[in-house]
Amino acid sequence: MIGEFTGRVADNRKWPGGLQAALEAKEGVSIDPKGRILNSITLLHFLESYDQLSGMTGTATAAAEELNEFYELPVRMVPPNRPCIRIDQPGRIFTTQGARNRAVTDEIVK
Repeated sequence: MIGEFTGRVADNRKWPGGLQAALEAKEGVSIDPKGRILNSITLLHFLESYDQLSGMTGTATAAAEELNEFYELPVRMVPPNRPCIRIDQPGRIFTTQGARNRAVTDEIVK
């Protein structure tokens, strides 16, 4: 399996819900017995095992109250170093796929 975030081979990982066995059967390799969960831990207790936590996201401010209440994690806003130059246009609705395709083509030509 390739790690979706790292792009590296992730040893000893298996897909859940029979997907791993189905893939092994499709590829004609021997099907390994199901893995088993040896233990589990809540996210809160997992995070508490670290001395320091940090991260960066564009959506944490919306969940700042929850992150502080449940995990005692403060959220700090770091302002962007440049102003946003995106211009939000009003939505457009098309009655047919053909009308939408013509509008897209006209925009590309323009």
